Amino acid sequence: MTTGLPLHSLAAAGDAPPGAAPSGGKLTRLNGIALVISLQIGSGIFTVPSLVARSVATPGAGVAAWLLGGLLVWTGAASFIELGLRIPANGGILEYMRRCYGDAAGFLFAWAWVLMAKPATNAIIATIFADYITRPFVAGGSASASLLTTVALACVGLLTFINGRGATAGASMANKFLVVKLSAVGLIAVVGCLYFVTGKGAGVAASGAGWFGEPLGQEPVDAWSSVGEFVTALFGALFCYGGWETLGFVLGDMKDPEGDLSYVINGSMTTVITGFVLLNAALYTCLPMDVMRASRTVSVEFARQTLGEWGGVLLCVMVSISAMGALNANIFSTAKIAVTASEVGYFPAILANLHCKSAKDESAFALVLNGVLTSLYVLVGSVGGLVPFIGATEYTFFFASTVGLLILRRMDAVRPSPVTYRTWTGNPLIFSAVSALLVIRALVSEPSLGLAIVGAGLAGMGVFRLTFAGKGSVGV
Repeated sequence: MTTGLPLHSLAAAGDAPPGAAPSGGKLTRLNGIALVISLQIGSGIFTVPSLVARSVATPGAGVAAWLLGGLLVWTGAASFIELGLRIPANGGILEYMRRCYGDAAGFLFAWAWVLMAKPATNAIIATIFADYITRPFVAGGSASASLLTTVALACVGLLTFINGRGATAGASMANKFLVVKLSAVGLIAVVGCLYFVTGKGAGVAASGAGWFGEPLGQEPVDAWSSVGEFVTALFGALFCYGGWETLGFVLGDMKDPEGDLSYVINGSMTTVITGFVLLNAALYTCLPMDVMRASRTVSVEFARQTLGEWGGVLLCVMVSISAMGALNANIFSTAKIAVTASEVGYFPAILANLHCKSAKDESAFALVLNGVLTSLYVLVGSVGGLVPFIGATEYTFFFASTVGLLILRRMDAVRPSPVTYRTWTGNPLIFSAVSALLVIRALVSEPSLGLAIVGAGLAGMGVFRLTFAGKGSVGV
């Protein structure tokens, strides 16, 4: 593997991270908000409510899971604001890991994120896009596996090409997708509100049990089991809010990172939490609990029952565009991680075009790598089985990052940070605890998952040692 810049550990307090962006980037505050929301409002919010409904006894508990999940995620987002201001460089978590724990941790993050977690995630999103976009045009509503694969690959290729035109091209697409995403969420929320005000709908109003009363005929559940089921619902909501951490990966491309970061994160979280809670309240208002639990495309079912068949077709198209927007944001941010990893010497220099100073787009080869890996996962199929692996991997690094913020604060006693912004100490404490519980729960419920994560980590450490042994100060 050819390295770019010399390796050097950032474990010492006060070292400036390589790749720290000078002011004058290309991305605006609106670009940042669009990027984060485009990842959070993907395909999940239109399908996961069904999974959450299966784990709660009442509609009120279902809505509460979405509200609490959003607030818990916000504690992590608030922690990442301070991390981003302390380390205002492209790479996000990669730079946080390097700064707090050394090069080995940074390499492991890049290894897991760029080569496994994100390409697999992208493949899932592309497949969901293909499923929704073909539904209105295929008899019976379900396309063949070969057609879904072809459409998914075409989507990946198109968005890779668009992002290859430059940083502003992908961000501009995110702005356009944002309008469709908010329109889809807004349409469901507004229709649900109208049904709620008029007392109509086949959900809460027709059940006679209200928001917190259990439907007739439902088997009673003891308190401990109820808590366990609610935690399961909460985990589903937490994963659906994913994407809030993305801005750190492209922070160096923003025009005013210090001025925009808090506005982007807090603005995005406020918008998404409000939208998710209202959307789920609308679903429970208009759909019975048994339909909520049984439907795989619950938002499309909502549209069919409230707006007719044309509404179902409209939601299919809007959800597919929403998924396409999430895929666009993922492709854009993942390429930036690969570029940063190349710049600090973890990946080959070609991924950041370090071999060609006249190159117009530093991320062109990184985009190609991401496109190839994503396409391979699409072709392999059945990537849904990787979802627990992806989630556990992501929250392992979220946990390490928020604990790292506490470490950086301790280091301020030796060398004070010039950053004056401080989030409430409870935010990193709460979020690190939530992250740890998520990972522990995943490993306990699926021991094979733990073996897979350990195996992937050992493989990454093996590559790190073989490639970088004796090449500077590394945190092994």
